[in-house]
Amino acid sequence: MFCKVDSSLETPITIKNFLEGGFGSDSFGCASDEIPSAIGEFGFDPTNPIPVRGIVSSNIYLERLLTSEGKKVDYKRNGSLIVPNISGNIDEYEISQNGRPLCKLYISPYNQRISGRPPRGFILFQED
Repeated sequence: MFCKVDSSLETPITIKNFLEGGFGSDSFGCASDEIPSAIGEFGFDPTNPIPVRGIVSSNIYLERLLTSEGKKVDYKRNGSLIVPNISGNIDEYEISQNGRPLCKLYISPYNQRISGRPPRGFILFQED
């Protein structure tokens, strides 16, 4: 199975879709800090998720997330869900610090860039 070369016309499309899901694309999603069709509190409601560019960018964003006191947080992906006002899956993350749960945050990984906006009560670490 792994030695066979797949020369079908669908192969390039499949590879393109896989890479765009993982690393993002300029052809879908938003290019702003908040999704224009969002409803509810930024980051805390699945209908107003944090936009990032590609699945791998979720970790990049969450690694930069700090409490308002500047303390690093831990995160664990709980799964994904679908909401009516946002296209694509929304990922749910449990945010904690030193084993103490803080909140759940929601991320939309199918956008054109990583948001520079933190949810209420958090800050984003900025490298110089």
